[in-house]
Amino acid sequence: MKRASAEIKQQFKSFDNEGAGNIARADLAMIIIKLGMGRFAPDDIDKMFKQVERISGGKNGIKYDDFVDWAFSSGKVIEHRMARLRGVKLFDSMGEKEIEVGARVLELQRFAAGHEIIVQGSEGFDCFIVDSGELFASVKIGDEWKEVKQYSAGGFFGERALLRDDLRAASVIARTEVMLFRMSREHFVEMIRERENRETLISGCKMFETMTDEQVAKLGGVVQHMMYPAGTKIINQGEEGHHFYLLENGECAATIKMADGTDQEVKRYYRGELFGEKALLESAPRGASISAVGEVTAFMCSQSDFVSKLGPLSQLKAEQYLADPRKLICDFYQTGDEKGPRGSCLARGVEPDPQTKTDWFAVYRPCSRDSIAKMLGKIGVGKGLNVKGKSAKKNRLSGFVPFIQISENCHKTKIEASPADARTKIFYRSAGNRDIALAAMSKLLYETEGVKEMKMREKDREIKVIDEYKPDAFGLDVPELIMREAYIIRPDISPMVGWETGRESEPAFMDMNLHSVRGGSVPSVVVYQHDMVDPMNPLGLLVAYAEATVKPVVSDFDTFTVGSRGMNYEPVPEKQAKLALWSLDHASDVIGAPGSKAWTSRWLDVLKEEAQKGFHPDIPKFGFGDPTSVGMIDDVVNVSSGCGAVRHGAECFNYYFPQELDEDFLVVWEGFSDPPWRTFDEPELRAFLLERATEGYAFPTNPIWAVRDPGWYEVLQALRDSEEAKQPMSSWYTQEALDKIDEIHEELPDGFKVKNNTSGKLRGSVMASAQDLTGEELVDFAKNEVRKVAKARWAKTRQALITLGRMVKNGLASNPIPEDPAELMPRSVAGQ
Repeated sequence: MKRASAEIKQQFKSFDNEGAGNIARADLAMIIIKLGMGRFAPDDIDKMFKQVERISGGKNGIKYDDFVDWAFSSGKVIEHRMARLRGVKLFDSMGEKEIEVGARVLELQRFAAGHEIIVQGSEGFDCFIVDSGELFASVKIGDEWKEVKQYSAGGFFGERALLRDDLRAASVIARTEVMLFRMSREHFVEMIRERENRETLISGCKMFETMTDEQVAKLGGVVQHMMYPAGTKIINQGEEGHHFYLLENGECAATIKMADGTDQEVKRYYRGELFGEKALLESAPRGASISAVGEVTAFMCSQSDFVSKLGPLSQLKAEQYLADPRKLICDFYQTGDEKGPRGSCLARGVEPDPQTKTDWFAVYRPCSRDSIAKMLGKIGVGKGLNVKGKSAKKNRLSGFVPFIQISENCHKTKIEASPADARTKIFYRSAGNRDIALAAMSKLLYETEGVKEMKMREKDREIKVIDEYKPDAFGLDVPELIMREAYIIRPDISPMVGWETGRESEPAFMDMNLHSVRGGSVPSVVVYQHDMVDPMNPLGLLVAYAEATVKPVVSDFDTFTVGSRGMNYEPVPEKQAKLALWSLDHASDVIGAPGSKAWTSRWLDVLKEEAQKGFHPDIPKFGFGDPTSVGMIDDVVNVSSGCGAVRHGAECFNYYFPQELDEDFLVVWEGFSDPPWRTFDEPELRAFLLERATEGYAFPTNPIWAVRDPGWYEVLQALRDSEEAKQPMSSWYTQEALDKIDEIHEELPDGFKVKNNTSGKLRGSVMASAQDLTGEELVDFAKNEVRKVAKARWAKTRQALITLGRMVKNGLASNPIPEDPAELMPRSVAGQ
């Protein structure tokens, strides 16, 4: 405000010859014209003068301070500035709230013809929008300057300086006298952070947790930022309510007036909590008074503003409920018959037979609010096991899986080499953006050093256009080497304002994403450019599925276990039963030798050792499990395919890499109502399962839980004691497995323990570089390490076979061929 008003103050002084701080109407008109504060007609200036004159007290003209206060709130001035901002690509995706805030912080500057506004090679801190006049950009090539671009009213330059520290790519010089609006990086970052704070608070409220990003942005655009001194009564008991409040900072107390006239405190509110929200549902007197305990800041919204942007809350909630993927899962696990839950029956085109009734519930590992909201809003689909990247945790990308998993430029050299014939499919949100990307990458086909070194075949030097998903997505089929050069190697991939992911840079996850998009898996994994402004922005790339449509992926609902009553099951296949015993044997070794590393890291050591021996079981499409359970997973995957809510098998049958238990779980069950799902912590889940076991329900538990995790042996025992669960239990567990569980539990009743680690780090583990990973991401990281071990072993074996072939050919193979051909390798090679 101070910087923006400096030019106005200077103009006032030039007209205020007497130094009285006042100017006349004619002088004001000249100032407005000189400053380019909007295209005002004479009538507009008359109205303006009268309005500000009234503020200043009338008779002696207009005071400078009063004019500045008025000018910066003038609708016409602000609208003119907002129109200029809307013309800048960087602001194209911003809402009206951000545009208005930006308009108020613009600083108006005038430069004479010939003035150099920005200088090539200098550090940039600001962006300029041309309000009037003409400029040109020049680039120094060798010893000569070349004019490369021209700017006139509405043009803009220097905008990349708002996003990150960048040197100016060109000099920009005024050809005529110009009036420019300037925005500093400081103000831009403040705008973005304010938006992030507002939208994070809104989406964190339970009442608004299933709102889509678009709905959150709309609500964020109408809330008003309020400040209340300590002791202020924000809501008065008995008054009619028309507003609700979202507490940003501070603390509020709710009090009720008692019969004796005293105030009784009944509740406290803290950051992120709502109060007064009943105003959205009904027009009724306030039931309590809400007061600021200390100084408080909050976001206030009226019922009318809410309805104008989002519609009535009751209608919004009803629409969200119907589209919620959790409801889809609940509907699937309604009462069924001997064929399975209701969803399985309907998948076969029949209604459940009431004569063979079965009851159901399902337990899922946690799925983030952002993921649910993006599925609900139909802008994201759940991901399967063929996507391994880490999900973003902040900004509007939160919940999506960024394709670029490194954010430090030095990590570019740590990524695995790309195969010469690998290709990547990239989709853009408009044909124009695809054309820009096609032109940029086509230039690289014959100039990229990596392409020459890899000796790409001539037939692979082609970028193919994909039109089968338009008008929703416009694709390119690109050689991976070209994509890599354009989006990873050449650009700056360091965090950029508004595009931060909140995750650590990790080359291993970049490798995983590259493996995912090389094709061959189902669903087809592709790359999706989320950025509508800059199609070459590497930070805007997301991992996506190309199915009926192209949509970015989000976390899916991982099945933990499924419970039933009255259902019979086929036995777990013999090979899988043996794998369960293998898992128990290794679990016994790990639990019996406590260390300083967490479970995932310890189990990774087991898998790496087994991989070196050549052990790596084939994992079926929907994971391990008895045929009946696997068939149900197949059904629910198909039923939920529109949003991808469920993609793979249950954790209870994960014998190869049993994961650590989560802190929270989602339980869907007809026994709940409004809605028919609940979130339980781990002890609450065990209590729920024990209660269901007494009611005749049966549910598979992973054999490892009973020996590793406190309280889960008792859950297994409850199932073993249940007469109704005998048939399912005999299908899920061999007697040998149950005996082994008893033996391990008796010997090691406390389960898995970690020795005290005072360093706070996972010592001696590859997992030490993965401190910010969630449980599922840790497992993906670990599996990638196992893949590397298996790959290295195969490379040794392949070389050994080549050596053996040469020996046989030359008649030198007189000794018997060993079981492991790698034993033929010289120590210097085999030990690498």
